[in-house]
Amino acid sequence: MSKHTTSTAQEVHALLLDAHPEARDANFKKAANLASKGHAPQETLTAIQNLQDALADGADAAKAESLLRHATSLALKWAEQAEQ
Repeated sequence: MSKHTTSTAQEVHALLLDAHPEARDANFKKAANLASKGHAPQETLTAIQNLQDALADGADAAKAESLLRHATSLALKWAEQAEQ
Protein backbone atom coordinates (compact mmCIF):
# COMPACT_ATOMS: atom_id res chain seq x y z
CA MET A 1 0.00 0.00 0.00
CA SER A 2 1.04 3.61 -0.29
CA LYS A 3 3.24 5.28 2.28
CA HIS A 4 0.36 7.65 3.10
CA THR A 5 -2.03 4.77 3.77
CA THR A 6 0.55 3.09 5.97
CA SER A 7 1.16 6.21 8.03
CA THR A 8 -2.58 6.88 8.32
CA ALA A 9 -3.22 3.32 9.51
CA GLN A 10 -0.40 3.58 12.03
CA GLU A 11 -1.69 6.92 13.30
CA VAL A 12 -5.24 5.61 13.68
CA HIS A 13 -3.92 2.65 15.65
CA ALA A 14 -1.79 4.88 17.90
CA LEU A 15 -4.69 7.25 18.54
CA LEU A 16 -7.00 4.38 19.48
CA LEU A 17 -4.35 2.97 21.82
CA ASP A 18 -4.31 6.31 23.65
CA ALA A 19 -8.07 6.86 23.51
CA HIS A 20 -10.53 6.47 26.34
CA PRO A 21 -13.91 4.93 25.56
CA GLU A 22 -15.72 8.26 25.81
CA ALA A 23 -17.56 10.09 23.05
CA ARG A 24 -15.73 13.33 23.76
CA ASP A 25 -12.22 11.83 23.77
CA ALA A 26 -10.13 13.84 21.29
CA ASN A 27 -7.95 10.87 20.29
CA PHE A 28 -10.99 8.76 19.50
CA LYS A 29 -12.60 11.54 17.44
CA LYS A 30 -9.40 12.12 15.48
CA ALA A 31 -8.93 8.38 14.87
CA ALA A 32 -12.50 8.03 13.61
CA ASN A 33 -12.06 10.98 11.26
CA LEU A 34 -8.71 9.74 9.92
CA ALA A 35 -10.03 6.23 9.39
CA SER A 36 -12.99 7.45 7.38
CA LYS A 37 -10.82 9.72 5.23
CA GLY A 38 -7.92 7.28 5.05
CA HIS A 39 -9.80 4.52 3.29
CA ALA A 40 -9.67 2.13 6.22
CA PRO A 41 -10.99 -1.37 5.61
CA GLN A 42 -14.73 -1.67 6.11
CA GLU A 43 -14.35 -3.87 9.19
CA THR A 44 -12.23 -1.18 10.87
CA LEU A 45 -14.70 1.55 9.99
CA THR A 46 -17.56 -0.59 11.24
CA ALA A 47 -15.81 -1.27 14.56
CA ILE A 48 -15.20 2.44 15.09
CA GLN A 49 -18.79 3.26 14.13
CA ASN A 50 -20.11 0.59 16.50
CA LEU A 51 -18.13 2.19 19.31
CA GLN A 52 -19.40 5.65 18.39
CA ASP A 53 -22.99 4.37 18.35
CA ALA A 54 -22.58 2.55 21.66
CA LEU A 55 -21.11 5.64 23.31
CA ALA A 56 -23.95 7.78 21.96
CA ASP A 57 -26.42 5.26 23.38
CA GLY A 58 -24.76 5.38 26.81
CA ALA A 59 -22.96 2.03 26.81
CA ASP A 60 -21.53 0.97 30.15
CA ALA A 61 -17.78 1.12 30.71
CA ALA A 62 -17.18 -2.60 30.13
CA LYS A 63 -19.02 -2.62 26.81
CA ALA A 64 -17.32 0.58 25.62
CA GLU A 65 -13.88 -0.74 26.59
CA SER A 66 -14.53 -4.00 24.76
CA LEU A 67 -15.57 -2.17 21.61
CA LEU A 68 -12.53 0.10 21.84
CA ARG A 69 -10.21 -2.91 22.16
CA HIS A 70 -11.86 -4.49 19.12
CA ALA A 71 -11.49 -1.31 17.05
CA THR A 72 -7.87 -0.98 18.17
CA SER A 73 -7.16 -4.57 17.19
CA LEU A 74 -8.61 -4.05 13.72
CA ALA A 75 -6.65 -0.81 13.30
CA LEU A 76 -3.47 -2.72 14.14
CA LYS A 77 -4.37 -5.36 11.54
CA TRP A 78 -4.90 -2.59 8.97
CA ALA A 79 -1.54 -1.00 9.87
CA GLU A 80 0.24 -4.35 9.57
CA GLN A 81 -1.35 -5.07 6.20
CA ALA A 82 -0.54 -1.57 4.97
CA GLU A 83 3.15 -2.16 5.72
CA GLN A 84 3.30 -5.17 3.42
